[in-house]
Amino acid sequence: MEECAAALSYEKILRDFFTGQWPRFDLILLGMGEDGHTASLFPQSKGLKEEERWFIPNYAPKQEKMRLTLTTNAINAAKNIAVLVSGVSKAGILAEVLREPDDLVDTPIQMIMPRDGDMIWFLDDQSATQLTYKRRS
Repeated sequence: MEECAAALSYEKILRDFFTGQWPRFDLILLGMGEDGHTASLFPQSKGLKEEERWFIPNYAPKQEKMRLTLTTNAINAAKNIAVLVSGVSKAGILAEVLREPDDLVDTPIQMIMPRDGDMIWFLDDQSATQLTYKRRS
């Protein structure tokens, strides 16, 4: 498959550039889809189980085609991860993701947890409509 060759080729480029078990990007900017996917890591997809590879082809069910993506381990090795979420259509899943961080295969964004780095979320007003917070006194 063309996607497999492209993924292997890009992974080789990454491995030639980075030293160590995982690539150490300074910053990875991600988005979150309405189904809780990020990068091209989709709910229930095979790519969520990848433990060794850095970059893989992964099936996108809604588009009915293969996509190329960094793996969760490669993403989680970054120094900084930023997640950008916008739109009212993502409000429900965003609230679910931030309230109940234990449904990893159904909401892949929850698998993004930097091992030795920081993660920051950027939300617009519409995506944050279902979030609640307590004000400190």
